[in-house]
Amino acid sequence: MINIVMENLEIIPSDFLSETEKKENDITNKFKGTRGHQPADLTEIYKRICRRVIDNGSLTGVENRDLSKVPLLLFNIYNNIINLSNNAVFYNLFCKWYLKRSNRTKKYILKNLWYTFLYYYPIEDVSFSKWLVFFQNNINTFENKELKSLLNIAKNYRLFSLNRYGLRLCARDIFKHMNINQALSKREITDALAVGECAQQIYLQCFEDIFLDASTFKLIDSIEDRIRLLKDHNLLNIIKNDILKTSNLISSILTPLASNFPLFIKYINSIIKFIKSEFKDVRLSPNNHWSNVDYTLKELFKKLIAMTDIERFFDFYSHRGYCQECKQFWTKYLLKGMINETWPILSPITIARINHEKLEGMLYGKLQIGMVDESAILLKIGSLVLVEITADYACYIYPENHSFCPPFGNTGIYDITTLRYSYAITADDNNVFSTDWLQNYNDGKIIKIIHSGQWQKNIRKIIFDITGLAISDY
Repeated sequence: MINIVMENLEIIPSDFLSETEKKENDITNKFKGTRGHQPADLTEIYKRICRRVIDNGSLTGVENRDLSKVPLLLFNIYNNIINLSNNAVFYNLFCKWYLKRSNRTKKYILKNLWYTFLYYYPIEDVSFSKWLVFFQNNINTFENKELKSLLNIAKNYRLFSLNRYGLRLCARDIFKHMNINQALSKREITDALAVGECAQQIYLQCFEDIFLDASTFKLIDSIEDRIRLLKDHNLLNIIKNDILKTSNLISSILTPLASNFPLFIKYINSIIKFIKSEFKDVRLSPNNHWSNVDYTLKELFKKLIAMTDIERFFDFYSHRGYCQECKQFWTKYLLKGMINETWPILSPITIARINHEKLEGMLYGKLQIGMVDESAILLKIGSLVLVEITADYACYIYPENHSFCPPFGNTGIYDITTLRYSYAITADDNNVFSTDWLQNYNDGKIIKIIHSGQWQKNIRKIIFDITGLAISDY
């Protein structure tokens, strides 16, 4: 994705750029610098397009069927780069260009240009009303329900104040326990169609700002009250029936975590509980709620689940000292983002012993081990799958593509004899710093680490030698 940011100016909307991304080469080839050199980036190219329009008084330089979306970019970029006092010139040029387009192209332009106008155009600009008239006059020429509804909304002038800033102000009001109708009425938006258009946008904005203080936009201590407030809202069920909006909601919550994970650790339990309860676990298949969520965010959510899985699993055996050592050890890998996925496997005796509330929302397999209170957990780190088995005080290390590697996501039976793999090669204090274990691993053998001696140092070395991932010097 291209990001064009001008100092002291708004960021050009990413959805605008995505539509023309595939045309970059054409644009680049067509609008090379007048001095015969290639501009460093598209920002410079778009600047030159805008200057050409003003200097020549014509849009002929961009009239090409392969560049039909460029005028849309021009409209938005123009208001970010060229002084707004020139807007009247551009408005006249654009109208002339628009009239020459086919009806199909006109509909496309109106729809796409409308959303940019709706969310980004500065209503304080003197030419605002002129552009509003343009939309009203041209949308009226088409018998199109979608465009007609947009026109009805357009008639409510105050709606245009609900750009990104306006949405955030409304979200702030919602967190102060004002309902959406009140938040809109406060801004003189009462038309039913306008309220319907705005309500879902405001609701989604609430999730985007769920971590932020309503006044200072600094991180708050807890989001539990806000989640309860938003869960009780009837808009949640409406959005859950729309796959795209569901994906937007999930993405709004997870995106901040992707950029600065450590800051959001305190919210993880609340996030997981809410997302799992409303949109199911990402590991369940099929799951339409997650179908349009970015792959990296899906993987991030698996890592969040891993944090709670490891904490809960080893706390089931809090009376065993070595299990607490394991918890502390693997948590270091978690905080580095190196554990990609986990899968607990609990024995029937363990399940019977644990309070049902402690298992709430947890997915796990069943361990066939007999009438003993023992369990196992799978951890994926890089190309490795590690199996911690409480009964063995040991960890087994599999290559993820090994034929005997246990699968993740099975809620059925796992046999203990398969998990512990009787032909595993033990790596301990005596041989872990030799090449013997690595040769055995490369030959397809499974490595076993017994939790004694310097077992933590041994596992760190093995993981580093195979994957290159390290939490510290070994």
